[in-house]
Amino acid sequence: MRQITSTIFLTALMVLVMGSSAMAQRGGPHFRMDDEKYLRAAGAPSTRGLRSDASLPAEWTGLAGVRSEKGMLLRWSTSSERGSAWFKIECRKAGAPEWQVVDILPAAGESSTPRYYSWIHANPPEGAVEYRLRQIDREGEESSTGELRVESAGTEHVSLAPCSPNPANAETLAALSTGMELTGSLVIVDLAGKIRQIVFQKQDLLPGSYRFRIGTASLPAGNYLLRLTTSEGVSTQRLLVTR
Repeated sequence: MRQITSTIFLTALMVLVMGSSAMAQRGGPHFRMDDEKYLRAAGAPSTRGLRSDASLPAEWTGLAGVRSEKGMLLRWSTSSERGSAWFKIECRKAGAPEWQVVDILPAAGESSTPRYYSWIHANPPEGAVEYRLRQIDREGEESSTGELRVESAGTEHVSLAPCSPNPANAETLAALSTGMELTGSLVIVDLAGKIRQIVFQKQDLLPGSYRFRIGTASLPAGNYLLRLTTSEGVSTQRLLVTR
């Protein structure tokens, strides 16, 4: 079974660290469940903002957010970066009309290998919160990851959002959220039930929200299902691939 390259990065992204005491963290070769190991390694549904892959300063592969005792922990990863300068982190209370810039972090600049970033919002707004990253290159041009919605703490549910764009050509964006710790697998299957692509498999997920890119260029045109399987059950969303 062929897996898209971003699957490797997304699998790493999904394993998040909870409760770090650092106010802001960058880099680190792995995302770990073990807080102390991570600290030693790293130190103390709109797509209109996305430009084409050829012009992106950083090709992001995933964005995740979970609530912890120290605040909101954001994680994101890139597969490569070309002339990237900064990541501008913006936040708003869900439903609010305006975004607020809460921090600006340096990007890698030039990289042909995966890079991993993390950041903690020590005092996020109460209730559901939305975040987005603005990727800024050395010429001042910007692109966006789109919005990531993180629900209020204590919501016991698992949900898989519709893909966007749908129909999809080269790629689509998907999002899921969970209010509990669980193990899950996310795959694309055809209408005969055959697995055509694995996004992640038997991955431990912490309570939070996850947004990621799925490449569809290798799939023949047709109808598919994006299927999330966890101990809580199975959720599906339809996906149409066009050429």
